[in-house]
Amino acid sequence: VKIKNFFASKFGKKETEVKETVIYSSPFERLNKTLSAMIGEEVNVFIPVESEQGDQSNVRKTTIAGHTKYAVTTEGTESYFTISFTAPTNAHLFFYAPSDYPREAKFQVNGQNYGDFMANESNRIKAIGEFNEGEGVKIKLTLKADNFYMRNNEACVYFLDVDAFENAITKLASNQFVINDYSETSFDGTIATSTANACIQTTIPYDKGWRVYVDGEPVEIYKTFDALLAFDIASVGDHTVKMVYFPKEYACGITASAVSIAAFAIICVLERKRKKTPAETCIDVEATL
Repeated sequence: VKIKNFFASKFGKKETEVKETVIYSSPFERLNKTLSAMIGEEVNVFIPVESEQGDQSNVRKTTIAGHTKYAVTTEGTESYFTISFTAPTNAHLFFYAPSDYPREAKFQVNGQNYGDFMANESNRIKAIGEFNEGEGVKIKLTLKADNFYMRNNEACVYFLDVDAFENAITKLASNQFVINDYSETSFDGTIATSTANACIQTTIPYDKGWRVYVDGEPVEIYKTFDALLAFDIASVGDHTVKMVYFPKEYACGITASAVSIAAFAIICVLERKRKKTPAETCIDVEATL
């Protein structure tokens, strides 16, 4: 366990009566909702930017299954389309093409090459740089496959609201888990909760081997984001938290070792009884005669 990479914070109020899974096609919206849940109030640090399709070449545009499909019309000829917009403020801008059918494309911004997009290592948010308010931006996507799909009616360009982000991080930091003591397999610390049934979100990968105790009492752990460990604190106030890593394999290993030692001891005792000393053997023979 790497202590320096550990992070835990209050993840807002957990709704125990209704469990609902929400799937966000946009990673920007997912990040906004995640941060909102973590601080317990609505916050938007990524703001959508209005954009429009610009020029295109050697592609046929159609609508299919809720997507706009760009298909190559003539093989061997460069096929591309562009997306244009104006920076609404001085800000860092980001791009992501929401799609259920990812296809690889060459990515350029204002004529500058930004590598590939939607390949195995590039199917993610693209940081496209910092722009001034009113500055025009043109994104060019050159198809590397026979087609390219983008989901309809969804923003693909966002800017980071730095003030909202810094304010959210400040609020988030006020509810962190303060570690007072630790070892290779445990954490001891305190955390303050301002709402009942608060979900405490950590950056520790989920594993059933973790045991969590709040104010000395064991609590249930569960998985969030399909990967991370979380647990609940029922009441408002200051709490002590102890986290111990004791996986099933450890218990099995200890049990197996104990059984092996016990079995070895029994074998030694039986063997000792079977192999009597010479003096004991003579006594037995004389008694028989």
